[in-house]
Amino acid sequence: MSQTAARTLDLLERIAGSPRPLTLMELAGATGIDKSTAARLLGFLEGRTLIQRQPATKGYGVGPGLLSLSAAAMRTSDLPSLAGPHLQRLRDETGETASLHLRVGRRRVCVAGAESRHELCRVLSLGESLPLCVGPSGKVMLAFLPDREIRPLITRAAGGDHDELLRELESIRARGAVAVIGDRTPGVGALSVPVFRGGAPVASISVAGPADRWDLDAMGRAEPRVRAVAERLSAALGSGSEG
Repeated sequence: MSQTAARTLDLLERIAGSPRPLTLMELAGATGIDKSTAARLLGFLEGRTLIQRQPATKGYGVGPGLLSLSAAAMRTSDLPSLAGPHLQRLRDETGETASLHLRVGRRRVCVAGAESRHELCRVLSLGESLPLCVGPSGKVMLAFLPDREIRPLITRAAGGDHDELLRELESIRARGAVAVIGDRTPGVGALSVPVFRGGAPVASISVAGPADRWDLDAMGRAEPRVRAVAERLSAALGSGSEG
């Protein structure tokens, strides 16, 4: 591998692995690359949309191009294939849309699912990318990250009171799941459970549908089945939850 390619990958790996955007000086210091070279390589990555610069902090975070590549890779990897039959069974048992979401840096991406057969249903959005702090499928992963990593990931995209969101995350962690109505979309109920690898949340299983069918009682009855699926996938990845 050429020195330029190695340095570019070093920068990309630092950005993808960080819980917050990193500035040019931080990246240069962490990788040992001089500032002018780092700026040039970051410009190349930004031009390919693999990273994006945050206007407020001037830090670099994961870009839509990298998220799209990750989603494409996950569609051909083991986890969506392993989850597929389970998602279909959850869809058949609950009648609602079941989906698998992957954590990619500060965001979550929908990578697999089984859509409800009801005419009125939660539509599956493969490739959809949202901040972890937005919606139950992201929050259920965010809640199980180390405390020192959570607050930097709570962005303006979350809206509202950050302290209230922190309390919500504590409640999710205590329960090990989240069941909520209207969290992101009015009139939609969603039940989400995390999937772990090496004790860290890497994905989530969600079942969502119209609240007049998929209410808190229905979600409560289905929660053991959704938990069982998440546990099987965690075991297949070689770990379970540490919390």
